[in-house]
Amino acid sequence: MQYILAADGMTPILCEDPYVWGKWMEDVDRHVAMTHIPERKVRVSTVFLGLDYSFETETAPALWESMVFPDNSDSELEQRRYTSYAEAIKGHNEIVSRLKME
Repeated sequence: MQYILAADGMTPILCEDPYVWGKWMEDVDRHVAMTHIPERKVRVSTVFLGLDYSFETETAPALWESMVFPDNSDSELEQRRYTSYAEAIKGHNEIVSRLKME
């Protein structure tokens, strides 16, 4: 299933037209948050995915994702997925807090 976000940037809308979805994905900044933690040499990136990554294991679509990347690499160290914008923000902040405390 393909989704775009409403004008508020937080509310997902099912998009059945692949051309509309593709154009939206090209034109919009899907980043929710990006935090660099220099002392750990990592960055935490949280984005809207536009596709449901729940694989039918959850009741709501998993449309947001946080990933932890080492500096100068695109290989992820950690990944979490979320079913709402609020969860994504909370999860991003939890990862950042934990990494800063380790």
